[in-house]
Amino acid sequence: MLQIIIIDDHEVDRVLLQKFLAGQPDFNIAGVGGEAYDACLMLNTIKPDIIILDLERGCFAGTDIIPLLKQKSPKTSIIYFTRKENETSIRKAIANGIDGYLLKFTDLDKLPYCIREIHGGCSYMSPKIASKVLKICSELINTLQPEKNGNDARESANILPSTISRTELHIFSCIARGCSTREIAQTLNLKPGTVRNYISSAMQKAGLHSRTQIAMYALNHGLHHSFDEK
Repeated sequence: MLQIIIIDDHEVDRVLLQKFLAGQPDFNIAGVGGEAYDACLMLNTIKPDIIILDLERGCFAGTDIIPLLKQKSPKTSIIYFTRKENETSIRKAIANGIDGYLLKFTDLDKLPYCIREIHGGCSYMSPKIASKVLKICSELINTLQPEKNGNDARESANILPSTISRTELHIFSCIARGCSTREIAQTLNLKPGTVRNYISSAMQKAGLHSRTQIAMYALNHGLHHSFDEK
């Protein structure tokens, strides 16, 4: 049974979310609060699997409280479930160590799947957010790209580990395009668990630790276009 805490300073959203998730057979709502203080107080006695977070007001607005929550409960994953989709909020959420980023007005039905994916060791973003993350990553990579006369450095940076398989690279390209584990499984005719195993293995080979890093890696190596559907 997954233990979940909901922290949302919108009362209507908080009540709706609690009722919706309580209907899932494998979810237990271990706590509900409307302030950052509530979250910190709960973590003194509860170490949940997942915190669903949306704070618009106060000194810990947005995702500012995430580092503190991670410090109090390192194994707890945090999903930012919000209406914010601007690049500033996305950059800040990534910098603060968010595990999932979904939009309230489009992704409520996806939230149970997202929770289970994250509990299984993956990260998850709304496709709309993922497309903006790719743009942010692309800009960052272009900023860090060596000058044209640095051919040796560029070639070295673009060498793929020889142990990564074509299937693993295909999965990386799908992640870079914002596909979920289930969508990747359907594309490659694999089971979701097999896809997760491939992701874990390939991340270890490439020295990566999150889906955001996978997206940056795929962009840096041109993988996001290498497996385009014909």
